[in-house]
Amino acid sequence: MYKITQDGKTIVGNNEDWINGNSEIWFVPAKDNKYGVMNIGFDNGFAQGAINEAGLIFDGFAMSYLKVKNTKGKTKVTQAELIAPIMHNYSNVVDVKNHLSKVDLSILDKSMLVFIDKSGQYLIVEGDELILGNDAEKSFSNFYPSQTLNPEIVNIDFYQNGLKHIKETEARPTLDYCSSTMNNFQQNLTQYTTVYDLEEGIIRLYHHQNFDNFIELDLTEELSKGEHKLSIPELFPKDTK
Repeated sequence: MYKITQDGKTIVGNNEDWINGNSEIWFVPAKDNKYGVMNIGFDNGFAQGAINEAGLIFDGFAMSYLKVKNTKGKTKVTQAELIAPIMHNYSNVVDVKNHLSKVDLSILDKSMLVFIDKSGQYLIVEGDELILGNDAEKSFSNFYPSQTLNPEIVNIDFYQNGLKHIKETEARPTLDYCSSTMNNFQQNLTQYTTVYDLEEGIIRLYHHQNFDNFIELDLTEELSKGEHKLSIPELFPKDTK
């Protein structure tokens, strides 16, 4: 995952690396004063990532086991109950942090979440750590920032490939630049890539490591169609890799 904030614009890219090719997008329109949300994931209905109408985005990372200790007096939730209330109710990462500070996050002992809002501020969610940041550029991968002194020595080849690209290029707050960065972060398990303009609500979608072709979705337009679902592979030519 990579974000860039420049000239008042925040662009975020994410690669979904997994073994399931049955990827899907589903839209839940606003109701009862809650934000409409686009969810993205696989055919089990579990959101691997999402963006809401306020420009708040999240994605998750599979991680090595890290015991969660800070649970006393906190509200227990299931994995399914963790994300939806956040995406439908909050617009910024400070409010998300306040909400999650009261939640028992022991369910994140093998995973990490990242939230980013359209101001460019981000929140890294580990089981025992809620880390706010506002770097103009920031990348995330399958390692715990609280346990990592220097990301440049993390032993993840595809992550280091992406960092090399970032160092050698001039960063720009555009869908094209973020897409090129995600191309350098991709690996053989990348099922889809999403690149988000958080201000405009535009989502660029790539399928299965093919960065030559993409489609773009307008979040407002899609939510206006009501609750519906799209199969990502079916949005692309049948001879795609």
